[in-house]
Amino acid sequence: MDPLKDKTEETVTEKEVENELIISLTKPYQFEGKAYKEIDLTGLKTLTAADMIRCNHLCDETGNVSINQEMTLEYACNMASIVSDKPINFFMGLPPIPAMQVKRCVMGFFYGMD
Repeated sequence: MDPLKDKTEETVTEKEVENELIISLTKPYQFEGKAYKEIDLTGLKTLTAADMIRCNHLCDETGNVSINQEMTLEYACNMASIVSDKPINFFMGLPPIPAMQVKRCVMGFFYGMD
């Protein structure tokens, strides 16, 4: 075992995890007359299996038949909508770079967990 790695893992605080779930946008995103400078996905911390299944069903309804739905941009947008107070259209209208930040955040949350 790498003692430095263990030390690093021990020092990660809840606040640091929460900060990783808030995406800061380099350019404000306009949606329904309001400018957004960040996207808060801290709701990922309170997800349930039922929420995840609901997200799968939303993807199924649009024909997303990927074996790994949770790795698709559509899944990430649907999940982001579920865990935030934003409608799906908010996420579907994001420019490419912020959209991929949302995808990385959602995937990172799921695959970065112990």
